[in-house]
Formats: sequence, structure tokens, C-alpha cells
Amino acid sequence: MQPEFNCTGRSTRAALMLALSWLAWGCGGEGSVREGPEGTQHVGLESCATVAPTGVTASGDDGNVPQNVLDGLLSTRWSSLGAGQFITADLGSVKTVCSVSVAWYRGDVRRNTFTLSVSEDGSTFTEVFSGQSSGTSAALETYDIPDGSARYVRVTVNGNTDNLWASVSELGVQGSSTTPPPPPPTGTCDRTATTAATLASQWSAATAGQTICLATGSYGTFAAGSKSGVVTVKPQSGATATLALRFNGANNVRIEGLTITSAALLGSTRNVTITGSRFTGAATIDGVVNANILFDGNTHLNLYAPPGSTPARIHLPYSSATHSGVTIQNSRFEGGDADGIQTGVGVNILNNLFKDIQESGPNHTDSVQLLGAPGSVVRGNYFLNCVTGIVAYDGVERALIEDNVLDLRGRPWAIELYSDNGSIIRHNTLMHGTCAWNLPCGIIDITRKTADAPGQGTVIVDNVATEISVSNGSTVAERHHNLLRRGAQSGELTGAPVFVGGAQPTDRAGFRLATGSPGKGAASDGTDIGIR
Repeated sequence: MQPEFNCTGRSTRAALMLALSWLAWGCGGEGSVREGPEGTQHVGLESCATVAPTGVTASGDDGNVPQNVLDGLLSTRWSSLGAGQFITADLGSVKTVCSVSVAWYRGDVRRNTFTLSVSEDGSTFTEVFSGQSSGTSAALETYDIPDGSARYVRVTVNGNTDNLWASVSELGVQGSSTTPPPPPPTGTCDRTATTAATLASQWSAATAGQTICLATGSYGTFAAGSKSGVVTVKPQSGATATLALRFNGANNVRIEGLTITSAALLGSTRNVTITGSRFTGAATIDGVVNANILFDGNTHLNLYAPPGSTPARIHLPYSSATHSGVTIQNSRFEGGDADGIQTGVGVNILNNLFKDIQESGPNHTDSVQLLGAPGSVVRGNYFLNCVTGIVAYDGVERALIEDNVLDLRGRPWAIELYSDNGSIIRHNTLMHGTCAWNLPCGIIDITRKTADAPGQGTVIVDNVATEISVSNGSTVAERHHNLLRRGAQSGELTGAPVFVGGAQPTDRAGFRLATGSPGKGAASDGTDIGIR
């Protein structure tokens, strides 16, 4: 198979930025009416603005990888040969989508036949557009679609007027600037409730395996008890239900698709799942041990922590040598000045997005703060434009910190472990740049406060970082196979990484090392240095 070569040589980043500016202006603002090419009207959508994908995948490629469509350059592309090839953008969570923009490679000399499809779960896609590109422009072209909810947006290409190549230079999505409440999962409703009182009575009567469906409304504070098997509480189809949670000794509870104003999970509470829900206030977890509590696919957006309030969106204020059994995964922490997650006990923090968490007023703000937290696992997360990344200012023990991307715009130290005892920092990618005090971003810092014990036993391997700082009497047990811009020691590499997503990747996957980059295939385990 022969690759499709770039013969035009005339697309520039400046042209793309001009096109994006035009698109943002043309979408209109609050209360606007846009007329699409097929006469579709979009009325009253609060904001039809650019929605940045968090990732992109494709049915295949010829070496022109799918991440190229998010790099802001018309001179790169994704390509794959054959009718029916597709590329899918992941928006990170369900959004209200109003249009899709595609810059077609050689789009000024040929027309592409394609469809647009959307999905909330990544498995079932609904076609929302079918047609052809103009054939007159290599810049972004915008295709209006019916306003609707989607997390995944797919472009399927069925050839062009020259051949069967699918080739896309850039892909953009427009929609609302906020995430709508996740729709309730489909399924049978065994019981229904319309008020706080009827919810309490229906919970009391529910048996293992049953589902209680809520009508639209506010349900006060829900205090679930213990059941012999899982009982699910979720909205009726199309309903929006709001409540607070206060569980003390609850067992076998599943919460789906609700708006949660606050949550307290206390004492012997165990076997609880909260999924697909929108938190508008803090969640406090206190005293649980090996509790099998799961937060999965939730949003914690634009939350603030005024003095005297709960300092974090998810807060575990206690300490224990035994793991809490709490896992927080696939969730989005964005905006505001409340900490993302603050914990004194072991937790699992997996595959989350922390974005635009910045200090405001007197608050010191951290994305993830470990306070002892023995045995915590922080893996696969993406920290973007936050003031801090992963920090432990008062000691940490045996944490595993791996495969995270930290692209910060605040403190230069993206991973800060004070008085560490035996933690492992491996396969992380820390983005270089200019941070506070005109210092470089992307530093791993192993140190201590004057009154605290020095750190010891830390393992730092296979990371991409600006440098590693070990100071104030702290020591490390292992340090090797890191790719550093400065200060490399024996067994480490000096150099600048080359990412598949270009100089400034726009999603976590874009931070993987490109072919030919320093550190490619050079990790201690034979994989790439940095995220895997």
C-alpha cells in the first residue's frame, strides 16, 4: 500500500487559526439562530463554541496517525485506505453537539463522500449527516447537525472523486460549553418515586436486583440502608432528579445519572457505585476500609471552596494504614478552585481529566493532594492547565504514580513528594514550558519541610520530565531511564521528546513518543519512556 503524499505545501497554521476564528464568530452566541446549509435552524443553544476532544481513534492509518487531526496544523493529516474508513473524536464526556468541522486533505481539488455519526457510549452510533465536501477548499468546512447529546463524533469516509483514500487534516466539533447531565441508562424500572418520602419508602421495600426510577424533581437527602444485593436508583427516562447523599452503613447501592448536590459516605458503608452523575457539591468519604466504593464517569465542574468549606471535590479527611477501597475513575474535574481529590488514606485515582483547576482568592489549590495516603495508585490521568499536579506536602507512603500526563500552567513542580517513603514514579510525561516565577514547567521534586523527616526509598524511572530535583536530605532508591532536558545522571537520557501530537498535543494520547524521538523504545521495560 502506498501512502498518500502531501503535494500542496501551502497549508499553514495561520490559515487554520483564521478559519477557527471565523467559525467561532459564525456560530453565534446566546439566543442566536444559525442557518445550516440544509436549512437546519439551531435556536437558543446557549453556546455553540469549539469543544476540544480529549482523544481520537481511527479504523486504521498508513503512518499518518489520527492524532494529527488535533494538532492545529493543516500540513499534517490522518490517512487510511479503503471505503468505510473512519476517525472518531472523544469529547471526554457527553456534550450538546451542534456541528462538526473537517479540513480535508487536498480538499480544494476533490470531493469526499462521507457520513457523520454520534454516540454517547462509543458502541452504538447514530448517523446525523450524509453528503459530500465542497471540493473547493482545504480549510475547515463546517457541517451542521441536529443539536443533540454525544460523547463520540465519527467521520466515515467512503472515498473521494480521485480514489478511496480517507484523508483528514483537521477535525473539530462545536457545541455547548458545558456538559449536560448524563442521560439515565436504559432498563426496567421496578419501582418509581416522585418525592423524598416515596423514595425512602420504595428503598425500604426494594429487594436485591431491583431499580428505583425517579421522576423529575428534588429529593432532599437520601439515606440508603443495607441490602443483600445491589439496588439501583436512577432517573426515569428523560427526567432530571436532584438529591444529596448521606450513607452511614449503606451496602449494595448503585446511583446512576443523578445530579448530586453533596455526598457523605461514612463508617461501614461499602459496595457503593456512583456513575454517570453530575456533582454540584463536594463528596466526603470518612472512615471506610476496603469498602469497594466506585466513582465512575462523573463530572465535578466549576466547584469552589470558600474558607470553612470542604476543601476538595472528593475529600477523604482521615488516615489509615489500610486502603479505603475507594476508586475514582473516568471522571472530569474542571474549573473552580476546590482541590480535585484530597486524601489521607489509600485510594485509586484512574484515568481522570483534571483541567483548569486554578487558585482563586486566598485558597491554595491542588489537583490531587496525598496526605500520607499509603498505597494510593494514581494512574492514567491527564492534568491540563492546572496550578498543581500530584502533590504530597506532608508525607506520602508507597504511592504508585504512573502513566500520567501533566501539562501545567502554574507551579513548576508537576509531581511534588515531600517526606516520601517508598513511592514509585514511573512512565509519566511532564510537559516542558514556562511556569510561575519564570521557572520551567515539568519538574519532579523530592524534598521535605524543615521540621519533617527526609524522603527515602523513592523510585523514579522511565519518565519524560524537564529535570529531577532531590533536595534537603531526601534520597531516592532508584533513578534511571528518564528522559530529561537538563541534569541527567548516569543511566538517563538528555534530550527533548517528540510527541505524536506535535509540539503542543491536545489530548493525552498525543503525548506518546513519536517514531525517532529520544526515549522511543528506551524504557527500562523495553517500552517508550513516558506514558505507554
